[in-house]
Amino acid sequence: KRFKRIFPLLIFITSTIFIFYKFFGPPDLSTQKDYIYSLLGVSNIFFMVKKIDYFDNVFNNPYAHTWSLGVEEQFYLMFPVFLYFILKFFKFENTAKFFYTLILVSIIIIFFVNLNLSTIFYLPFLRFWEFFFGCCIPFIKLKKNNFLSLIFLIIAFVIIFFPININENETIYLLHNILVVLFISNFFIYYEQKQNTNFILRNKFLINLGNQSYSIYLWHLPVIYFVN
Repeated sequence: KRFKRIFPLLIFITSTIFIFYKFFGPPDLSTQKDYIYSLLGVSNIFFMVKKIDYFDNVFNNPYAHTWSLGVEEQFYLMFPVFLYFILKFFKFENTAKFFYTLILVSIIIIFFVNLNLSTIFYLPFLRFWEFFFGCCIPFIKLKKNNFLSLIFLIIAFVIIFFPININENETIYLLHNILVVLFISNFFIYYEQKQNTNFILRNKFLINLGNQSYSIYLWHLPVIYFVN
C-alpha cells in the first residue's frame, strides 16, 4: 500500500522535474544524480555525503525535499522485519516500553554525541525515533479522553508555528521537533473517534486535504524553484 501510494506519483513528478530542468535549469548544472537517488529512495544519504545544508540550499535544488521520502522509504523497508523480531522476543504489553527506550537512546545520541547537524538531519537511524512515537500507539492502552487529546493537538500546532531559526540555536530546533512529535502522538493515543468529535479529523475538508497532501508536498518545491 505504501509503495502504491508513494512511487507512481514520485516517478511522474521527479521525471517531470528532470525534463523541465533540461530546458529551464542552469546549463552548467545537472540534476541527474539527484533525480536517480530520489527515485531509489536514498536522496537523504546522497545529500548527507555531499554535505548539502538543507536549510541553506533548499531553494537551490528542485529535489531537495525528497530527502524525507528517503527516510520514510528506508523505514518502511526495515520496520516490518524489525517489528517481527520485537514481537517474537517481547511481550505485547512491553513493546511500547521497548520503543520508548529506543526513542530515549536516539535523543541522547543526538544531544550528547558530537555529530554535525547535517548527519542528524539526514541519517535515517537518527530519524527513526520520530516514527517510533507513532509505533508505540497500538501498544498503549490508556483511557480515551477527547478533551485531553484536543489540548495536545492545540499545543502541537502552537509549537509548529512558533518561529525558530536553526542557524541561531540547534538545540532549540531539536527540542522543537521532539515536542511536536510527542504532542501529536499523545493526541492520537487519547483520541477516540465519536460522532460529536468527527469534526476534528473526519470532516470532508481535512480528508480531502489529507488525500492531496502528498501531491502538494511533491509539487511545492519544484514550483517555487522554477518560478524563481
